Amino acid sequence: MRLPRHTLTTLSICGLAFGAATTHAQDWEFIPTTSPYPQNIPQGSDAPADDEVWVVGNNNFFDPIPHYFEFTFVMRFDGTAWEFVTPPEIRGSSFYGVMKMPDGELFVVGAYQPSGPESQTLFLRYDGSSWTLDDSPTRRGGSIFQGIGRAGGDVWAVGGQTTLEPPPSATGQPMAARWEGDQWVRYPAVALGTGGRAINSFRAVAGASEDDAWAVGRGEQTGTEGFGPTAMINRWQGERWELYDIGLRDVAQLSDVIALATDNVWAVGSRNIDGLGSQPMILHWDGSDWDFADVPIMPDGRADLRAIAARSPTEIYASGTDADPDGYPRALILKYDGTSWTRVEAATPPDGLQQWFRTMSVTPSGDVWAMGQYFRPDESAIHVTTQRLPAGATCRADLDGDGELTIFDFLAFQNLFDAGDPTADFDGDGSLTIFDFLAFQNLFDAGCD
Repeated sequence: MRLPRHTLTTLSICGLAFGAATTHAQDWEFIPTTSPYPQNIPQGSDAPADDEVWVVGNNNFFDPIPHYFEFTFVMRFDGTAWEFVTPPEIRGSSFYGVMKMPDGELFVVGAYQPSGPESQTLFLRYDGSSWTLDDSPTRRGGSIFQGIGRAGGDVWAVGGQTTLEPPPSATGQPMAARWEGDQWVRYPAVALGTGGRAINSFRAVAGASEDDAWAVGRGEQTGTEGFGPTAMINRWQGERWELYDIGLRDVAQLSDVIALATDNVWAVGSRNIDGLGSQPMILHWDGSDWDFADVPIMPDGRADLRAIAARSPTEIYASGTDADPDGYPRALILKYDGTSWTRVEAATPPDGLQQWFRTMSVTPSGDVWAMGQYFRPDESAIHVTTQRLPAGATCRADLDGDGELTIFDFLAFQNLFDAGDPTADFDGDGSLTIFDFLAFQNLFDAGCD
């Protein structure tokens, strides 16, 4: 249900009598995890509630050499601590994305080997007690899901696949499939790189509505006109996926995307720049074009952004790694305050080092999670690092990000509400109603001192 604009305006003006309040800040906090495996690399996450956050990923290790093991993992945060959830043993499986569905079921996507060395998309369903391996798209030669995301009420899974066509068609094609209630239906995506050895794949997908979604990843082309791998973008506008070529041919990639509105979309990754090495790359869609955002230069030239998450249009976080000159990972978190991107400090694990963030999520109440890997020297093991920026770390009602609660925050809320933006879901029930306004007004009245 949508409230009429005049209703919200009247209520907003009434709320202004409580005056303005100053916001406050707080640091990221490290929350430890446990795993029975010595190698744990997170790949995807979802945060449907403060007491329900999920992260999935993969493990691979030798024990002892030359015996090689591959496992997958699922972890759940219950509001107090992380617990290890044992997934089913599936041959050659890898987990890359996770999503909690409205009916309470958990979706996990990735790849596995049904038989032989060829991998195909993996689709797992978890009802809280048991796992089911369900049908998903396959392609002769191989296929993979590398991400899952929402576009309004739709759910998309994206990745890559081999082509059925002989050369000169590209060997690797991007793939996108939409969940249609009882099955995944594949819709053709458009490759950036063409030619017999070209490889194209998506890493992430998101959209502001069912008729406006973006899929991002990387594409490359071989031969005399070869390039890349470089950033690749497709757009869905209700009928088909279309290539949106930003003209970049430098070595680059896009790893994640968020859509706050049809004219406010962000994508992150990395880009090789002459003389500067690998640098963070952030793109912004303003409704008419993609532009490169100004980001801090990382002097060691080994930086990469893997994830992005937003509390509001004026509080956005991107994370990844800024490796040292020897290639060892270091935590990298950038923050957008509505005007510019700056680097902020991550927490340091008390028992380890060499952090590399790979996935991010935000709970309905505003807890921001950054998750990745770090090294524990005492165990010679790689474990999952999870860091949380609690909702109280900044003032959730300060939607314009100016450090005070004023009429402009009410106007920002009204604009988000009218646009159907999930940021306006202040009561966290999954829909926009008058109760979201009341929840916002209560936070405004309480102040943020």
